[in-house]
Amino acid sequence: LSNQQDIICPVCDVNNVTLLRPVSDFSLTGDIFDIYKCENCSLNFTHPIPDKNHIAPYYNFPEYISHSDIKQGWMNSLYHKVRQRTLKQKTDWVQSLFTGYKGSLLEVGAGTGAFADAMAKKGWKVTALEPDVSSREIAFNNYGINLLPSSALENLTSNSFDVITLWHVLEHVHDLKIYIHTFNNLLKHNGRLII
Repeated sequence: LSNQQDIICPVCDVNNVTLLRPVSDFSLTGDIFDIYKCENCSLNFTHPIPDKNHIAPYYNFPEYISHSDIKQGWMNSLYHKVRQRTLKQKTDWVQSLFTGYKGSLLEVGAGTGAFADAMAKKGWKVTALEPDVSSREIAFNNYGINLLPSSALENLTSNSFDVITLWHVLEHVHDLKIYIHTFNNLLKHNGRLII
């Protein structure tokens, strides 16, 4: 067990945190985590944060909808109906930031490629990253798009994206400060980071 004074915010490195509440991983492991709030930057984060070597069990179930694209069952059916609505909201929102302009977009954590496909259909030049191999295969089979592995982030060109999106991704990111710095480097001067 950690002493609360030893817990440091993963974004701003300040150790002024307040315990909000404990939570359980209801989907698979039953593990209990504490949610802390950083009083400096207001980030809420779990503790302990599973590192890269221990995170896999929290995703190890075939029903993880955003990676499987399963359509059978009422919950999955509802997910797809909601996704259709939110896809329109997201694409409209991004387009409203650049009225009449079709730029370059980086989607980080593309799942099975629905948003990347929707933005490409609106005329945007899309680069999309997804760590899960089976999700990348589904994206290719469903939309004919090649999602890149997350490691491709290291090889992207500076100042090349008008928009970078992270839809339900930030909570899965290790090395948060490095990612934010990388995104800042990849964005064009007036670019937007949407989290």
